[in-house]
Amino acid sequence: NIEDHTSEPQYGIDRRYEVMYDLMSMVSTSLLGMTFECSRCHNHKFDPITQRDYYSLLSYFESSYNPRNWLRPQERWIPDVGPIKVEEYNAHNAAIDAQIAPLNEQIEALTKENTENENNSNDEKIAELRTQVHHLTSQRKSHGKIQALFDVGDAPITNVFRRGDCFKRGIPVKHDVPEVFHSYRSEKPDDSIPQNTLPEYTSGRRLELARWITSRQNPMTSRVVMNRLWLHHFGEAIVSTPENLGRSGARPTHPELLDWLAIEFQDSGWDLKHMHRLVLNSRAYKQSSKRPEVANKAESVDPDNALLWRQNLKRLESEIIRDAILTVSDQVNLQAYGPPAGITKPVSGLSMVEAGTSGRDHQRRSVYVFARRVYPLKFMEIFDSPIMAINCSRRSNSTTVLQSFAQLNSDFVINAAKASATQLITAYPQQNTPAIIKDAFTSILGRKPTAEESALCIQHITEQFTAFEPSVPGKGYHLAVADLCHMLLCMNEFLYVD
Repeated sequence: NIEDHTSEPQYGIDRRYEVMYDLMSMVSTSLLGMTFECSRCHNHKFDPITQRDYYSLLSYFESSYNPRNWLRPQERWIPDVGPIKVEEYNAHNAAIDAQIAPLNEQIEALTKENTENENNSNDEKIAELRTQVHHLTSQRKSHGKIQALFDVGDAPITNVFRRGDCFKRGIPVKHDVPEVFHSYRSEKPDDSIPQNTLPEYTSGRRLELARWITSRQNPMTSRVVMNRLWLHHFGEAIVSTPENLGRSGARPTHPELLDWLAIEFQDSGWDLKHMHRLVLNSRAYKQSSKRPEVANKAESVDPDNALLWRQNLKRLESEIIRDAILTVSDQVNLQAYGPPAGITKPVSGLSMVEAGTSGRDHQRRSVYVFARRVYPLKFMEIFDSPIMAINCSRRSNSTTVLQSFAQLNSDFVINAAKASATQLITAYPQQNTPAIIKDAFTSILGRKPTAEESALCIQHITEQFTAFEPSVPGKGYHLAVADLCHMLLCMNEFLYVD
């Protein structure tokens, strides 16, 4: 199910098809690694995808996103209980409604009588009746709602649209995968595709497509997933255009490796954990991003490091940066499941995570932060969190002055530094500065300080204590240590994996 802008009834069939075109773009770029947009109006200029292929693939979704029998976003749900329970609840509520109806009629009549007589003689009786209505209403049973996608009515006939105009219908087409993939089909049934019988109430179109996407008859999805996995671990993908593995996309740097990974992925039963372990244990991944002894020769041959003679320097993703700050400051709330942590907008305009009823929702991991396309969490947005207009085929990775300002001035980072200082001083109540510095480096940067760094940090804490203590007696040492922690949180070494 996807968000769309058809909530209001005035939006016509053209707007409904725009939603489906977005869905096609999402499926093609994220699962097939191909750009289908051109084929909406004409045959693809580069890849062997025809306009007929586009609408044949679109037909898989028209049984659910039925343009002639459209459900608005707020109507795409199913009850969280079975049909027998729904009938039971409806019968129970109907009996209560039958009791409420005459009471409401009495309230209406008494209110009208008050108005005609221009007095409040019936107020006491009206209040009593309303109490009865409230009591009966509280006895109604209700079920929850689950957002879902399901077939709506009979599947419509899908037509090719001339020049992509939904008001200019051309030849009808049946649901099918692009013709270029037909050569991968075998007369023998694919054991990886379950052959169970479908229920009568569904066309089975989306299930058929899902089974094809995850079968050996589809050569693309396993390659797309492995290319993205490589991108995640190395910062650069084997095909640098992960949303487009077609002719108009970039050429793979290691085509044989991508093929091998794709086949291994399928042979493992599509086991992502197995593939992550395989890559993480490879010699290529275990390299450092620091220049090796052979750097001059390697750099002259491969300046872009396409052949991976060293590891790429990678900055942490925005969600990981936030989670890492919470973790090293011992603030992270590890509560799992449940509703997301909401976003609030203070006077400053910088969106923040709400504390919630528990008072600690703002410290939950980023995966539980409510994601709003038009109103993202500002701190993560600055560090390039994706804006999910349709889908994010490739994250941007910028380095801007705003990121430095956020690290220096954000209340989130400053409070984390103070929490880290509290944690360190509590562990060393005798103000053992060298030990505090050592633990600060270990917890934040994952290493011990050098002798030179330790000496400079001792000097820094001493100077900051001298500056803070006169204005805030008794708190100068805590603020000085917090300043050190803040400095470490702002270092590139904290943000990057080398």
